[in-house]
Amino acid sequence: MPPAVAIALAVLVVLIVLALFRQSGGGRAASLIQQQLIELRARFDQLVAAQQEVPKALAQGSAAQASLLSDVRERLGALSEATRRLETMGATVTEVQQLLQVPKLRHDRRDVAGRAAAPDPPRVALRDAACVQVR
Repeated sequence: MPPAVAIALAVLVVLIVLALFRQSGGGRAASLIQQQLIELRARFDQLVAAQQEVPKALAQGSAAQASLLSDVRERLGALSEATRRLETMGATVTEVQQLLQVPKLRHDRRDVAGRAAAPDPPRVALRDAACVQVR
């Protein structure tokens, strides 16, 4: 049972008790009950006001969350764009590096001092090797 309904029932009970005391002539008790009833009514009004504020606070929080999510989406889009540009720039830098590389010189088998390199070992024809192995 919601608290507002419980409080309303309590107020109703107090009113019934107050009506019974008025009939019996309890003046002092009736004034005490009336004072408590006034306090109870004030608290009930506070509770109703608080219950009305809850949906407003939830709506404000929801609006703040929507705004924050929108901001996050915008920033993620900007980061995605920056990432794409950096990838493109990296590919361009790689291409430029390849273009600026000094081509390898092909020289005539001379070592650094300019002397002729050692001659290749003699090659044996496959036919001669097969004859040697067969014999």
